[in-house]
Amino acid sequence: SQLENKEAPLGERTLNLIRLLKRNRIDPTPLCDLIDVKDEAWRDTIEAILGNVREALVIPPDKAREAVRLYRIEGRKHRGAHIVNTTKTDEWLHRCDKGSFAELIETDNEHARAFINLRLGNIICVETEADLLKHKRAATADLMLTTGGTTTMMNEPSLTILGRSNREKQLAKLQ
Repeated sequence: SQLENKEAPLGERTLNLIRLLKRNRIDPTPLCDLIDVKDEAWRDTIEAILGNVREALVIPPDKAREAVRLYRIEGRKHRGAHIVNTTKTDEWLHRCDKGSFAELIETDNEHARAFINLRLGNIICVETEADLLKHKRAATADLMLTTGGTTTMMNEPSLTILGRSNREKQLAKLQ
């Protein structure tokens, strides 16, 4: 029903946190509404790497502290939801390695850009096993990920949620 209403298919915990924040005059926007994937060949890998952080809530920096305070007070009801630390935007905005997954994301929102640079800006897009093993953090389009000294095959996301333009495809897939 969320997709039919052209909304992101967010989890209940994220939706509950959104309601809490809105009741307190804080207007959050889910990350998945602010970013999109430039190259569909890499979508599954990007969505798998981000996992439930795809639903992270982007909040204006002047409201971030209050949002975190409210979340902390009522956190048990929303455990597992995420709030982006928009107070670090200036620090993270230009952190991005050449050839990284961050370069495959487009956004007009500086807070979303900074966060994506932090999360994906040091994971290099590669094609071969040799390249996977050459980098500290790297991934392939077929869901292989090297990080933390190991290589793993990530699970394919059951539902992709990044980008408003992706919603119609996901709705058709579910139908």
